[in-house]
Amino acid sequence: PTCKYGEKCYRKNAEHVKEFHSEELKKEEEKEGEEIVKEPTTKRRKMKDESEEEKEKEVNVKRKKEKEEEESKEEGELSCDVEEDIEIVEEVEGDVDDETVPHKAQKAYPHREPFLTQPSGIYALWNKAQAIDPEDPRNAFSEIGGARLVGFFDFLAGDLDGATDDEIRLHARFPTDLPEMQTIIVTDTGRYALWRDDPKQNQAIVVHTKHSEDHFPKITMVGDKPVHALVHAAGEGAEAMLERFFPVSENKWSNVEHLKRDIKVSVGRRNKISVGRPLHGMRLWVYVDSNEVGYRALGEDLNKLKRTMTILGETTDDVVRKKKMAEMREIATFVQLATDECDFGTTLEFGHDLFVSNFETIDAMAKRNLTMAYKLLGRDEFVAIVEAQMAPQMRRREKIMVTE
Repeated sequence: PTCKYGEKCYRKNAEHVKEFHSEELKKEEEKEGEEIVKEPTTKRRKMKDESEEEKEKEVNVKRKKEKEEEESKEEGELSCDVEEDIEIVEEVEGDVDDETVPHKAQKAYPHREPFLTQPSGIYALWNKAQAIDPEDPRNAFSEIGGARLVGFFDFLAGDLDGATDDEIRLHARFPTDLPEMQTIIVTDTGRYALWRDDPKQNQAIVVHTKHSEDHFPKITMVGDKPVHALVHAAGEGAEAMLERFFPVSENKWSNVEHLKRDIKVSVGRRNKISVGRPLHGMRLWVYVDSNEVGYRALGEDLNKLKRTMTILGETTDDVVRKKKMAEMREIATFVQLATDECDFGTTLEFGHDLFVSNFETIDAMAKRNLTMAYKLLGRDEFVAIVEAQMAPQMRRREKIMVTE
């Protein structure tokens, strides 16, 4: 039978629907059945999408791995070209008996804190200096631009036995020597220092800076072994220097070309893992995670920043000084924001820029930023060096050497 109201029927009684609207009921059941059938399809599609996403992730990871392997291969090829040369340099440094150059130098040689762990090349160079001039080993290489071994070598010579910890930290530390630096050789025109990005690192690189640059000195990497400092100091006379102090009769690998190639590789390797562009030119090393948290660019024109600090440091006009200090505080606000968001490398870079300006009016800001950066990065010994160096009358003292 057919309901007299047809499709407009308002009655929902089950018996009525079954008796008068059986066709509509059948259609609805078929429709529901189709939806039930379609539901797994939707799930399958979703699973398929997730599978595709996983596959895409795997592809991206694979591509990233291939890229890293390719970069590693390029670096490996470069390293392979000089692998023999690196061994050569180590032999040049260790031309004394291998047994006298310890794998853990601090256990075999005199050592005291707060001097950091010294690379084995330091001890090899000291042994060579003693062999050349037993009476005055620190001046054994004086023919090379007046080179004198200082710093840790003074300790090896017994001159720092009674020094306090802070005197050790300040010994041979010039006004623009950052906490990362430990001066080992002084020449007539400049100085060479071991550079450690972290005081806990056993490895160090060798950098050079000129005495004549009192403000914003350029710090140049010259290698990663103490002997590289002598090659750099000798300049065009490097080959003659090697023949004089590291003769082929003692060591067949005493070759300036090998050493220079090794220097080039070490510089390239260092630049590849570092970040930032501080005013002194030596890039920095901080950990940056996969989300690029750890460092962000300061975003300041370096020449403008340098001019601002120079005016601030040299002006006698209070109005100008206040204006420039306000500009510096704006930058400091940006740096503080970066610090709050865990970009500690930005704080470190700004602290370096302030420090190498070497203006007394900027010392307090430099100390504050460096101390903050080193604490956040867990570089506690550098904090101690900053505290000692920035103590009243200490940074620009007349006597750089405690032994003077």
